[in-house]
Amino acid sequence: MGYSKDHKIFFDWLNRSNLGPDFEPVRHVVRNYIFQTFPIPKDEVVMGASCPRRYRHTLASAACEYRVTKSKLADRLIELGFAAFDGTTRKHLLPYHYDADVLAAVTTDLKDMLDAKQAARHIGSSETAFAQLLRRGHVRPDIKTCKAAKRYSKLSLDKFLNKLTKCAVPMDECPSHYKTISRAALNAKCPMIVIIEKILAGDLNFVGRLPERRGLGALVVDCREIRNFETEAPTTGVTRQDAARMLGVTQSTIKLLIRDGYLPVKLGRNSVTRHPSSLIEEDDIERFREQFATLGEIARSLGKHPTSVHPLLKAANLTPIVTGPRANHVFRRSDLATISGIATGFDNRPSSQPT
Repeated sequence: MGYSKDHKIFFDWLNRSNLGPDFEPVRHVVRNYIFQTFPIPKDEVVMGASCPRRYRHTLASAACEYRVTKSKLADRLIELGFAAFDGTTRKHLLPYHYDADVLAAVTTDLKDMLDAKQAARHIGSSETAFAQLLRRGHVRPDIKTCKAAKRYSKLSLDKFLNKLTKCAVPMDECPSHYKTISRAALNAKCPMIVIIEKILAGDLNFVGRLPERRGLGALVVDCREIRNFETEAPTTGVTRQDAARMLGVTQSTIKLLIRDGYLPVKLGRNSVTRHPSSLIEEDDIERFREQFATLGEIARSLGKHPTSVHPLLKAANLTPIVTGPRANHVFRRSDLATISGIATGFDNRPSSQPT
């Protein structure tokens, strides 16, 4: 133990039996000092007497006794100011031991704190659905650790569940057209968060609750009603991946073109999955192809390799409209007409779409 290492000679001398009973008051004082200063387990014998209770805890002994993880306990101690965190090394700077009464109070509410995975399991949802609830503000973290990890209390999660299920009708039997929220979302091809928000807003005529389940998995809705909410026509347009294929460029290039305003994008609904998605109109893609050309398209029109065309563009001080990692070189067609060696052989009309 630490006390025998720090003051070994003194404690060995005081613990000798040949000193007689006259030294028992001294042993009593020193023994109490050891019990209250070092992490001595309960009932451990020191100088002929057992420790009446645990006065001090190490991080490991506290985590074992109170059944919490060491990392979660360390994060909580740092948040309360009992320890520090080194942002450079990303390590905890912890004292060797703590007062047992302090750790008992700290771990009382810590047992009810859950991380995102545990919180999702507590309310009966997937981690993806829980992340959507967090982004929409339906659930909020109660604390944030030194490493920016979010923790959720069981009490706040139960309040959310009570708010969600307060109008639900208990059901002993579930007809075929009634499904759980996850099944209804899959059947109607709409995000699960849409159904949850409609339940919270009271927009659904019927919400049931299965007695043998708990959390979100216990809620039942009418699939026909969900499909009626989702009957609006999907927005026309193509995804970024399809736009990259149609223009023969990388997705990084499409991202840069959208960022700089060359390709307008709008939030719509995917025509296949019907999930919310960023879409680009095909007319905007065709309009872009009429005004701009990629280096590969220029080279194919001239019957040359792109490496032989690039020096001509560079010598004319012609720079691509966007630059970035893994981005294709895209140039204005109007600028290419003034470059000797390219204007005579380059077909200024857009070529057929790459397959």
